[in-house]
Amino acid sequence: MDDGASAFVGSRQRRHEAGAAVSPDAVPLLPLSTTDARRSVDADRPNERDAKDSLVGRETVGSAAPAQPPAPKPRSKMEHLDGMRGLAALWVFFIHYLPSAWPELHEELLGYQKWNASVPVFFILSGRVVTASVLRSRNFKQLVSCMIRRPFRLMVPMFIVAMLDWHWDNVKDVQGVWDSLKGIMWFLFDDGPIPRISGVVWTLSNEYIFSNLLYVFTLVLIVLGDNHKARYLVLIGGFFWFQVTHSWMTHFIAGLFLADLAQHGFIKRYQSWRFSPIVTATIFFGSMVLSFRTSTGNHGVDGPYWKENFVIFLFSFATMFALETSTWMQYVFSLPPFKFLGHVSFTLYLLHPYLLDYFAYNTTKMAEAGWSGDQLLRLSVAVNTLLMLLASWLLTPIVDHPGIYVGRWVERVIVMEPWEMRRVVSWCRKTPRRVVGWARRKCFGVFKTARYLTVWRPVARGETETA
Repeated sequence: MDDGASAFVGSRQRRHEAGAAVSPDAVPLLPLSTTDARRSVDADRPNERDAKDSLVGRETVGSAAPAQPPAPKPRSKMEHLDGMRGLAALWVFFIHYLPSAWPELHEELLGYQKWNASVPVFFILSGRVVTASVLRSRNFKQLVSCMIRRPFRLMVPMFIVAMLDWHWDNVKDVQGVWDSLKGIMWFLFDDGPIPRISGVVWTLSNEYIFSNLLYVFTLVLIVLGDNHKARYLVLIGGFFWFQVTHSWMTHFIAGLFLADLAQHGFIKRYQSWRFSPIVTATIFFGSMVLSFRTSTGNHGVDGPYWKENFVIFLFSFATMFALETSTWMQYVFSLPPFKFLGHVSFTLYLLHPYLLDYFAYNTTKMAEAGWSGDQLLRLSVAVNTLLMLLASWLLTPIVDHPGIYVGRWVERVIVMEPWEMRRVVSWCRKTPRRVVGWARRKCFGVFKTARYLTVWRPVARGETETA
């Protein structure tokens, strides 16, 4: 071998030895390709590579073993709570609809009482879920995030319902519209007069005002940490104070109490107790019997819906405690029908008063088509309930979801994004186009479905469809 060839071989050997001396964690000057990167990782982890090759060999050679199906999606811990919220919203619809549509069914279904327990259940649910993630993470920034998004979550749907109300009533006075908007903000933030959009929105002011107090109690619980005695003394003291003053805040504290018990493992310890099903059933049915026996005047579940009542609270809290501790109730309320009700619950709650007149007109048309008696009542209640659920499902992206999007956007603008004039100008220029595009995408499916609903009419008895 000549001198040039020996020098070349010597240089290659020196480069190879120098490369072997480099740490395996060193970063190459040039990015590796996907194949090279995979090879380098497999070379550093030969055991995983061999296991991977053997697994591939078992799956490919002769197809001896079929591929395993993907693991089922784990059930969310909040699905049963959404199902309870959906059932409570549907109960409110029945309370407002059945007295005029089918009084006998209304009395039989509700046990000849009004059962004004839906709103208390709403408030306990809010206390249970609003700050559950904050209690779990103990993150103060997450608590601030909840405080920023909460008013928009409640106020934006009210604005949208107000615009629908102005459209249906042909309100064209701009000053009247502006006064209505100011009235909504005044009502939400300071418990002012109820806006003229719908009577059911009286609960939203309580939701916002007492949510702020709920954030204060949550902050105290986070600061106290694992000091169980101090935490529960604070919760019990707050509960008794607000109960003496007949405030709805007692329900929010009760929901926060359930959330704290679940967070610190006391719910699981109670479920592992062998007598827990008997105790839970005793508490639930005992509260129901107590509500029935004292249902005179302002006591029991027959009391005024706008006033806080301790007996109604006992029944509502017993219901939520049973749902929190009973695995079979959690399974039932996590089924698809209840998940659907939970998805459309807010829209169903806000919009059902506007459709009651249409349902009465629909029943009249059914009577003109030849239906009568119990058949008319059953058909009208079934059809109108399905139409209510369908309308709620179609309008949920328009009524409910914008409040979530606006709250997230405001949080991002205030907390995350830097404040620069260039960004403000760009946002002012692009936002109208984005809003129009979003509205077109959301409304297209609604308008397309509504076109078919407008041509629907009841089929007369004995009438057959022709091709």
